[in-house]
Amino acid sequence: MKCKHCGKPMVMYEDEFIRDFSCEACGESVRFCMLCKAEAVSRTEQHDGYVNAGVYCPQCRKWLMVTSLPVLSEKESLQTIRKEITAHCLTYENVYEDYPFHDQNWCVIRHKENKKIFAWIFERNEQIWVNLKCDPQWTSFWRSAFPSVIPAYHLNKTHWNSVILDGSIPDRDVHRMVQESYELTKPHKTKADQRT
Repeated sequence: MKCKHCGKPMVMYEDEFIRDFSCEACGESVRFCMLCKAEAVSRTEQHDGYVNAGVYCPQCRKWLMVTSLPVLSEKESLQTIRKEITAHCLTYENVYEDYPFHDQNWCVIRHKENKKIFAWIFERNEQIWVNLKCDPQWTSFWRSAFPSVIPAYHLNKTHWNSVILDGSIPDRDVHRMVQESYELTKPHKTKADQRT
């Protein structure tokens, strides 16, 4: 089967319920029900506190592949986002979590050796924000690339950005900004340290 969009051959995957054709060139995908041979559709529906998401055959009126996930409340969703960004920041070497203001809303991630903060994590305006240090040459790039990257809340706006974790910024870009903040604040080895 050839892709309708780019004309390249599509790769086929088949199981008991679905025959899936995917184009590796453009990402287009077509699925067919193995029971009735009709084209299947991606579908999402919510009921009783759960969301079903998967592949549905409209002719058979059956789910061919489905995942059911509980619907998280807004508060639970924010807590999940906070835990994920905190966990990611803690994957870096020689860092620790701290609450310097004795306020559970303000979490900071520090370097163990110099105690410098590279991530300020907090909730503001019903979103999770993270303040990250940035090379001044890059601050305006990130701000123009994503509306959810703005001059830092409560910090020097030349060297820090606030990243609002509203789902509009791909994880890889958030992680890249965290990495840069980590690198800019980590202890620098002196010549004496390098000799040992």
